[in-house]
Amino acid sequence: MSPVREACAPCGGARRYVGEDVTDALEYDGSGRFVADRIVRPRFVCRGCEAFTQSPLPSRPVERGRPGSGLAAHRLISTCGDHPPLYRQSQVFGRDGIDPGRSTLPESVGESAALLAPLAEAIGRHALDGAAIHGLRHARPDVARAADTTPPSFAWTPARRLNNGVSHGWCG
Repeated sequence: MSPVREACAPCGGARRYVGEDVTDALEYDGSGRFVADRIVRPRFVCRGCEAFTQSPLPSRPVERGRPGSGLAAHRLISTCGDHPPLYRQSQVFGRDGIDPGRSTLPESVGESAALLAPLAEAIGRHALDGAAIHGLRHARPDVARAADTTPPSFAWTPARRLNNGVSHGWCG
């Protein structure tokens, strides 16, 4: 990545190359492969006014974080949809030669979930603003039962019935 201008923006002088910043990001491509993306950003200094120029980093889901958007989405779907514990996810990463560290996975999942909080709140407001609110009961198969005497676990979700008869649930 390089700045678009070849001349200095403030004074129009020639720029001199002084180095580069290299940033590595880990991405998940959806087919089960982890891909390392390398972002190289050259640095320039104006010969006349000594102004420093460098392209900004592309936006990422977690500022100053290494995971890309595909990897952040994969972690959230794995954690919230498939329900494997984080230590098991780190074992899956380890099979591909990636060691995320013990504290990295929970932090990454929490930061990615925080990005989705405004969306969850908007869906919750939509579900609760209906003329009638229905309660949907979902069995929780992911909760282990100690014995046959232990009652099954359920989650209750408020839902709003739309004009076409489809219910939109919200769990917040």
